[in-house]
Amino acid sequence: MIGALGGGLTMQGDTPFATCFLQALANILGKRGVAEPLSALGPALGFGRRSATRLTGGERTVANTARVTGLSLNSHHHTDWSDAIRFEREILAAAGDLIVGLDSFDIPSPYENLEHLTHAVVVLEHHDDYVVVADAMNHPQPRRMNLAAYAASRMSEAGAGVSIVCSGLAGRPADQAEIIELLATEVAAHRGELGIAAAFAVDVEAGDGVADVADVAAERLVLGQLVGGLDRSWAPDVAKALAGLSRRWYLAHTMAREIASGNAAPRPARLARLLTELHGRETAFNAMLTDYLAADRIRT
Repeated sequence: MIGALGGGLTMQGDTPFATCFLQALANILGKRGVAEPLSALGPALGFGRRSATRLTGGERTVANTARVTGLSLNSHHHTDWSDAIRFEREILAAAGDLIVGLDSFDIPSPYENLEHLTHAVVVLEHHDDYVVVADAMNHPQPRRMNLAAYAASRMSEAGAGVSIVCSGLAGRPADQAEIIELLATEVAAHRGELGIAAAFAVDVEAGDGVADVADVAAERLVLGQLVGGLDRSWAPDVAKALAGLSRRWYLAHTMAREIASGNAAPRPARLARLLTELHGRETAFNAMLTDYLAADRIRT
């Protein structure tokens, strides 16, 4: 597997919060023959709730990336280490690619021994007492990790036993018309999920100012990369709007992290105002993209 990856990963694009799984996935897509893999992530656009303080995107990126590339991509969640290690070894033995969640606290990163955050690495080899991993954001060259330390990090609250498995070779890539149809499906889903974002802002105002919206920001970041590559007159406007939304969501995330880290006083009302403003921007964006897609359908 190390040889197949050319001795390590290639860092891809920007690396802000919540893009670690996407960075790793982009490298795997490139390895399996996908041209311009950063533009093959998604499209996905939406909202979901993981907890009282965490707002996610629509979480359809993995499934939609499989549809765009023709690759087999599946997400998994293990709660028992004996099941997880057996599963991982079976995947690697079958020449599959494996991306797993670890705790940044446990691995070389800006958060090592400082903060517990979920982080993705690609697992390249399994041995009796160690694994070989590569980190697309921090250490793309393969390195050994003690198996006991890996297991503890993998099954920790941050690692959460999550993984993405990729197998097969890239099939016929989706053409632009198919991608736009998939984008239209996402816009409809996003419209139905806008209420989740509005309710989240209300909950934040009633809480202590703790919030995690990095997944939302990352989803819009990668969607903007995909849309920017479309051969449509409206693509630059939509890509620019998505970049602006992503920056604004990252601002909200940074504000909340400063509070959670004890570097700023809790100001839930201020954060809630920003989140409410973002809900309005998302609503306007949905209307804009809906109009563009409707006009596109008429022309084609």
